[in-house]
Amino acid sequence: YEGDQGVYLRVVDYKSSAQRLEPSRMWYGLQLQLLLYLKAATAAGAGEPAGAFYFTVSDPMCDTVQDLKAAAEAAIAKELRLKGVVLADEKVFNADGTVSRNATAVDREEMGALLRHAQKLAAELAGQIRGGRIAAQPAALGEWNACLYCEYKGVCGLDPKVEDTARKLPQMDKEEFRALLANEGKTT
Repeated sequence: YEGDQGVYLRVVDYKSSAQRLEPSRMWYGLQLQLLLYLKAATAAGAGEPAGAFYFTVSDPMCDTVQDLKAAAEAAIAKELRLKGVVLADEKVFNADGTVSRNATAVDREEMGALLRHAQKLAAELAGQIRGGRIAAQPAALGEWNACLYCEYKGVCGLDPKVEDTARKLPQMDKEEFRALLANEGKTT
């Protein structure tokens, strides 16, 4: 988006299955890629961060009460909405519903803090890997765990049914996430 305040950039990651950014996953580094893309896109001064989204490219089947083309198209459009984090500025994102109501809307300060957090966490994780920390420690968040769809279970040797080695991460809502972002800037 190019407006009176300058250029705003958004990053969209096209996925074959439904994804959404979640506060807990962003905070603990389970969803860094999309945020790091936005950080990189804006780091060169090409624009301000407007949002980071997942977009499902599958052709969803939707149940509708009525067998009408318009109802089916509306249901499909709802399934295909962008899901992610957006700058809370109506000029930057479409107010016609193309951004999911579940999207996390953040102000400029929060967006900056989120991108700094993603970059800091990625650097910490890279440093740990360089330092030799490579043990398999899959994350678990509620009912989800990193081993669910992993194709390399045989390589790491972990069987979550036999041995519970998962890093259990606490769930958080958007308000807890915002508080953590605000406090992180004060403690560093």
